[in-house]
Amino acid sequence: MSFAPGAYGYDAVGFGIPTPTGGVGVAYYFQPGAFSASGSYSTVVFGADQSGRLLVTAVPEPASAVMLLTGLMWLGKVWLRMKHIG
Repeated sequence: MSFAPGAYGYDAVGFGIPTPTGGVGVAYYFQPGAFSASGSYSTVVFGADQSGRLLVTAVPEPASAVMLLTGLMWLGKVWLRMKHIG
């Protein structure tokens, strides 16, 4: 499966289907920018016979999760220190 800008500037999802005689390549085209913005997108090139739906969700980067955990650990340390002082 591949995700890339496709023909005429559309975003495309392509994959191959193996068959006994070799295989078939299929691609679904979505509006430009569909891979970079969260939302639900329908195919824009094909009709109802070959429709597809793409759901894009935001995934946080690992560095963001590390920063969150570091901050929570720091707050826990401060809370424990305040608990022992007070």
